Amino acid sequence: MPLKALQRSWRLLGAVLGIAALLVVAGPLRANPARQLSGTRLVSTTTPYNPAYNIPPAEAWGGVCGAGSYNESGACISVILYDINQARAQESLPAMVLPVNFSLLTGAEQMFVLMNLERTVRGLAPLTGMSPSLNSYAETGAAQGGDALAPGYVYSSSIWAGNEVNPLAAMYDWMYYDGLNANGTSINLSCSTTNTSGCWQHRDAILYQSLSNLDAGGAVALNAAGYFASYCTVIVADTQLPASGYAFTWSQELSDFLASAGDAGSYGSMSGFPLNQPVVGMASTPNGQGYWLVAKDGGIFTFGNAGFYGSMGGTKLNQPIVGMAADPATGGYWLVAADGGVFSFNAPFFGSMGGTKLNQPVVGMASTPNGQGYWLVAKDGGIFTFGDAGFYGSTGAAQLPAPVVAIQRTPSGGGYWLAGSDGAVYPL
Repeated sequence: MPLKALQRSWRLLGAVLGIAALLVVAGPLRANPARQLSGTRLVSTTTPYNPAYNIPPAEAWGGVCGAGSYNESGACISVILYDINQARAQESLPAMVLPVNFSLLTGAEQMFVLMNLERTVRGLAPLTGMSPSLNSYAETGAAQGGDALAPGYVYSSSIWAGNEVNPLAAMYDWMYYDGLNANGTSINLSCSTTNTSGCWQHRDAILYQSLSNLDAGGAVALNAAGYFASYCTVIVADTQLPASGYAFTWSQELSDFLASAGDAGSYGSMSGFPLNQPVVGMASTPNGQGYWLVAKDGGIFTFGNAGFYGSMGGTKLNQPIVGMAADPATGGYWLVAADGGVFSFNAPFFGSMGGTKLNQPVVGMASTPNGQGYWLVAKDGGIFTFGDAGFYGSTGAAQLPAPVVAIQRTPSGGGYWLAGSDGAVYPL
């Protein structure tokens, strides 16, 4: 298929290569279980159902990512990740967490990781690794702007996406935009109202199940003008490679990067977005599967499973917002302004310092473990307690070398730390 800039089109080629007896077995295994097999495969376990219709992106990718040019900026990744997580929520699945090294991976490795993130969240076994030979086949297909051929395997399925802005965008289209739109149109060249057999075949290929080992190969190619030309990924059963035979493995990704980097994943950011006011604070959801950012004007930005319960954006404030804290009980949050005013969103209000004369402005806040109270801290380290928050001392009377900028409670709530702008920490 020739390359066509600004046209996002895809097709899937499922090629089962082998002797006639193998074709008889492998053909039905490639069928869409939700369409032909009532959600089950002939020799494997139940495969997740496909959406009834495409899930349109909630965000405008073009305005952030550009129209057709390759883009891996934080802003572009964030807007697509938001849409993936909105689509996942319709299946009652948790938000996707990108590994901390995602931007360091090649495009092919990113596709491999994304496929495994979509497989494992649905309880499917991950693809073991990337085969050098399959990568080579994929590179040929990508360079030619079409599907790859992988001869010699009992089962192989090649999926291709053209003119996508990055691997995450292709994964969204393969997984959540691979069928029919409500008006009967589709960007999947094999899917139409008169031929639905090709609908969701890319998604089926990614979520294919086998009783044996599955490997993959992938490639990304750009055309001469710098536009994204094509993706090509091959999923194959029974490669039986020795551990040393892989170009990249899932276990390598987990051990070398995910485990060593801790369990904090990226759910997106506002990097690269134009903001009315700078971001001044952040809070994590109770289960750590998302977070909020708050801007100086009280605007709220949600990521992962962080819910939006309101903001102070667009409201005239006496003093700017300086911080926020999450309510572990309700999943809501509090915002605090420099004058000590507290604003509650899906969280109980326990009081504030708004309207009270302060020696120094408030710079931060922290909630108690059960969400039944919170602390405010001022620039001089003065502490203000509300609800069941205990008072364990302050630095308000001390002559500090640098102002206090933040407060963090201990896990038990029986104490807290104050941090100075010079990096000093004061345990109380």
